[in-house]
Amino acid sequence: MKNGDIIRLHQTQTMEGIITHHFTSDDALLDTVEDLEAFPARLGEIVGPEDEYIRLPPVTYTEELSVTGRAIHFTGSTDEAGGCFDAARGTASNSRYVNNLFRSNGTAVLLVQVPSDVSLEFSGTRFQDNGIDIDNRCGHALELDEAVFE
Repeated sequence: MKNGDIIRLHQTQTMEGIITHHFTSDDALLDTVEDLEAFPARLGEIVGPEDEYIRLPPVTYTEELSVTGRAIHFTGSTDEAGGCFDAARGTASNSRYVNNLFRSNGTAVLLVQVPSDVSLEFSGTRFQDNGIDIDNRCGHALELDEAVFE
């Protein structure tokens, strides 16, 4: 090429919609971890492999939960218990808790034990009207630069 030569580039984008399915405790029994594990296993009979959103009822799960093979987004309730992470062992499949909303909880996020050294990222997450936003009892590394505290 020489100075003054012109190169013309173009780009074509194709957009495809993604179907999502939202489920609540009105759609399935979700009161125990066993119920919660059984429901995603049944999703293959109900819907395709698209993302599913499950709104959890206002209960505290104390047992270990394991869901594999599907992309599922769990949404918690706004009860007094807040969100508790207490796992001495296991592997983290994701350390990014982005674009969440924790609103009107006694304690929004309680970190007792985290089974990984990777810092937890809360970018785009909003903490609103909680008694305590993050109770980091185990002193785990957190990335809060892009979190919003209201």
